[in-house]
Amino acid sequence: MIRYIAFDADDTLWENEPYFRETEGNFIHMLAPNSDYNEEELKELMFHYIVKNVPLYGYGTRSLMLSLMGFCNQYATKNLSEMIDKTIALGQKQLLKPVVLLPHVRETLEHLSKQYKLLMITKGDLMEQQRKIKESGIDHLFEHIRVLEEKDEKSYADFFNEVGINILEVVMVGNSYKSDVLPIEALGGNAVFIPYKSTWAFEHADKKESDLIHERNNITEVPVLIKALQQEEKCVSPSL
Repeated sequence: MIRYIAFDADDTLWENEPYFRETEGNFIHMLAPNSDYNEEELKELMFHYIVKNVPLYGYGTRSLMLSLMGFCNQYATKNLSEMIDKTIALGQKQLLKPVVLLPHVRETLEHLSKQYKLLMITKGDLMEQQRKIKESGIDHLFEHIRVLEEKDEKSYADFFNEVGINILEVVMVGNSYKSDVLPIEALGGNAVFIPYKSTWAFEHADKKESDLIHERNNITEVPVLIKALQQEEKCVSPSL
């Protein structure tokens, strides 16, 4: 029986990815005239540099800034001090971006919260995520909110065990196939993939055929899907 609906936060409930791409684009445009590489070359090098640092720095704007400053130090051939100062300014600007809910999020959550317990499971920098959660104005709708360092099978399993939730009673909704869908499916739970208009390449993963994985276009389709899954459960009777 489905009792809990869990939601990713960034790019599932509110805007996030466009801010990162804007910051990275401005950074590359700033760095290129002060480097021996062109913008396309720097963009490719930057992606691999950031990904390499994820195990060390984690996710979020502060992690990005640390990587970009290190990248400056490695690839800037002049004006390094100025480049570092401008990189810090880009990060500060991103940290002050407003929290903008995606269309129909608030009303969908309000509707679902009348029938199910809602969970928010996100990852990234704790301080940054807590600010966004508070400013979102929807935090009161959730039974549990957790910011994980990573979203993998172990992290999910540890969280559900800690709060006493059976994964078979959970449906997870998110925009990352790698972080929101595959780990939940591997644990035996239902997962709903709602693609966002842009997703960081690091979060891409091959799609998998599974009765536990469902793809929908937007969050407004989730209530109908949950109802259908509930009906399927009622139609399944134990073997005699």
